[in-house]
Amino acid sequence: MATAALDDYYLYKKTTDPRGLASFNSPTQLLGNAANTVSALTNIGFTFNFNNTDYTQFSVSSQGYVELGAASAFYWEPSNLTDQNTQVLLCPWWDDLRTSTDGIRYELFGTSPNRYLVIEFHSRAYYSYVTETIRHQVVLFETTNKIEFRYEYSSPFSGVSGNSAVIGCKVDTTSVVDGRFRDFFGTSGVEESNPNGGWSAVEAGIPNHSLNCNQGNDYPGDSTNTLLGEQFYFLFSPEAEGGGGGVPVPGNDQGSKFNVNPEGASDGPLINRFEAINSNYGKSGNIEQIPFTLQQPGVFSIKRRSIAYKATRGDSNE
Repeated sequence: MATAALDDYYLYKKTTDPRGLASFNSPTQLLGNAANTVSALTNIGFTFNFNNTDYTQFSVSSQGYVELGAASAFYWEPSNLTDQNTQVLLCPWWDDLRTSTDGIRYELFGTSPNRYLVIEFHSRAYYSYVTETIRHQVVLFETTNKIEFRYEYSSPFSGVSGNSAVIGCKVDTTSVVDGRFRDFFGTSGVEESNPNGGWSAVEAGIPNHSLNCNQGNDYPGDSTNTLLGEQFYFLFSPEAEGGGGGVPVPGNDQGSKFNVNPEGASDGPLINRFEAINSNYGKSGNIEQIPFTLQQPGVFSIKRRSIAYKATRGDSNE
């Protein structure tokens, strides 16, 4: 069974094969329309490990998050992350919300040891809006303990005043508050602080909770979102993914692989794309971020220096 501490998880922003939402066969309702509350504690259907802790139950909040192992009083917006508590939260879109027509429902799929649980949120884009809605899913996988946040393509709308959402995962903050949230989206212009993707250092005690689901803003289901400029979903995994982002997408092919050909151009090594090496990298300001050492370096290897890169001679430890 794959396990890891929160800061050791790998975060992937999948721009290819955007998954879409899982289709339900016979879902169970957790919360109905216009709900503003927390569901009862419900069985996952298998043992799911997160942050090196086993969980067998979950609850959901109309505010857009899943809680593992408990059904605590809900927090209406993410600024409450400054509170010291034991809540363990998976947050695909946490904001001051209400449920919409389909509410929040779930279904267990597959057979042991490869089952997966799909939890779907159908929410108002912000609590006071009725016709503007968003839909997304949290998927928990047995054995691999991977987490996916999937998003339905968002029909264009604008004028929604909510700009306080957050995407990420929270662990126990009883003894330490700062840094116990893995922020998936981050603050514009701030470089990712975790080498495995995302932000681990929490500024001012809370993550970036200013995401806006208006067209052309931050919602991952919106193909014009500000983070990647195309629809995507998140994969949060205790182990590195060999496949990365799949088939490359020009400009935003996060998770594709690179190798250095030492016989390249006369003014430096030639970088060739290939698909064989486990890696995790992202983009910041349209600059490739490659926080790993090449497994098979030739005369040259690439080493990360903040957002710059240094070509160095030497062995595979460089």
